[in-house]
Amino acid sequence: MNLNAKVQPAIATVVIVLAVFAIMIKVWGDGRALAIGGPAQLLRAPSGHIYLQIQNQLLQHAPHGGFERRIDLGELGVTKVIGGITFLPDGDMLIRRGRDPRSLLDNMRAYGRLQSKHSILSPDPASGLARCDLDTMTCTPFGVPAIDFRATFHAYVDFVTGTIYVSDTSRHTLRSFSADGSELSGTATGMKFPNQLLLHDGQLLVADTNNHRIAVLEVNGTALPQESASIDVVPGEASSRGERWPTHFARVADRWWVNNMRSDLRNGGIYVFDSDWQFIERLQLPVGADPIAILPFASGALVSDWDNDRVYHVDASGRLLADFTSTGIEALLSESRDRRVFYRVVAWLGIALFALVLAGLVIKALSEPAGNARDQSPAINPEPAVPPQDWVWFSPDPAVIRKVRLSARIAIAALALMIAALLVLIVVRAQWLILLGLALPLTGLVAVTSAVYWMALALLRTRIGLRGNHIALQDHRGRESRSPLHRVVFSDSAIATPDLAVLLGGPRQSLYDRRRLDEDLVPYLDDTTRITDWQMQLRLIRLHRPTAVVLTLVLIASLLTVAAYLLASWVYFPAGN
Repeated sequence: MNLNAKVQPAIATVVIVLAVFAIMIKVWGDGRALAIGGPAQLLRAPSGHIYLQIQNQLLQHAPHGGFERRIDLGELGVTKVIGGITFLPDGDMLIRRGRDPRSLLDNMRAYGRLQSKHSILSPDPASGLARCDLDTMTCTPFGVPAIDFRATFHAYVDFVTGTIYVSDTSRHTLRSFSADGSELSGTATGMKFPNQLLLHDGQLLVADTNNHRIAVLEVNGTALPQESASIDVVPGEASSRGERWPTHFARVADRWWVNNMRSDLRNGGIYVFDSDWQFIERLQLPVGADPIAILPFASGALVSDWDNDRVYHVDASGRLLADFTSTGIEALLSESRDRRVFYRVVAWLGIALFALVLAGLVIKALSEPAGNARDQSPAINPEPAVPPQDWVWFSPDPAVIRKVRLSARIAIAALALMIAALLVLIVVRAQWLILLGLALPLTGLVAVTSAVYWMALALLRTRIGLRGNHIALQDHRGRESRSPLHRVVFSDSAIATPDLAVLLGGPRQSLYDRRRLDEDLVPYLDDTTRITDWQMQLRLIRLHRPTAVVLTLVLIASLLTVAAYLLASWVYFPAGN
């Protein structure tokens, strides 16, 4: 193995591009799988019906828990659930419609809990808060002009006065609205990333997440509530576990349950307090639980688990009962699991491609000849070199031909084994949708590998001829170009006439016998023009050499992949919930 070989720019570029492309596939697949969340919001309508939100679907259950129907929120114009969902006194649902407007910068600001600078007015009539009738599946804008929080928020409706209280999470404030969407009495400040609200005994309680507390505000009719107290809901056990960010809470029987999350708003714990907010215990949920919402149910409560696709049923004493489930929940979660498997397989394709790149580098390193580098400068002759008067032909080195063919066959075999393993996995698990989804990327991978294999063999069917002051080049199709030496350009990697080029390889891994080239060809190239490898690559592109064209296409595809990944990050990577 030769570790001191000079790396050709084209090969280095292809390796870097393929490695970046493989990493992008891995990151994109993992990101898409992570974005397919499990059970999230839990709601109770004025009718008593229980609703569970999973991704862009709403599952309606009877008050006792029996499944009734599945509602695709896309039919209401909701492309992605952003922020809270709540019900108005007349049974209409208040929800944000429209596309996800958040940019990568918005997501970064939200992750850092920085204040949003966007207006709460909707820039698009089709986007923003809307009140929707779930029976007729029709919606009307909420507010005149329409209101659009564009990011995480929570809402609570006072059924007595009709006042709607909103935690405008990304702007660190509280707002209040009338039933028709008119804003009341300005905003309440002093909050940091406020989340869930709850009206209890004439007081509005707010999960003031980044202040690590529950804020208590006194309600006075429809006027904006004024803060009157602050409750510490982060006991010592929560601090020691890093669970210091309260996001959701509920009154369960005569106790308070608070979901204290970690700093990334994931994998927190449910902490139980008595009616006077004295800490009692932390609920013993399964290891790795990611609790989100809490909804009083029967004599206990339901707790949604985003990561583990479960809705826990916990009694008032904190004991886990059988999970809350239904045919609707199981059907939707089964679809979610299949989609996650699909994207994880895509991520593994990225790993496999990266492994193939590494394997190719190892094979190339093993095939490099050991020994001292050749003398880059031609021998100095006391007399001018006289070129041959009859055609002398140079062909690729037979030893190199064997190595290239072996490397290409190993790459094809590795790809075939990878595809076979994926097919076996898909057939065994009966994941036919995954097979359908992988058809295009697998076809593309096979096509690219086949093209590389063909190009590798094509390079071995070239020839170079020299007679007098003329050079002849023959490509893999047998086409020949003859040119005077003064019109020929060459570099360490290739030699070209005005209309044809032949690749030589690198100084350490030449396609031709480099010693013979140095002795029988290079001394007669005084009248030619020596250029850099990069200039030669540009010439190869102009001559439509297959290797240069494919390299250009790979570069373009990689740039498009990076752009697609950035676009996907705006759409599929949520910022706080």
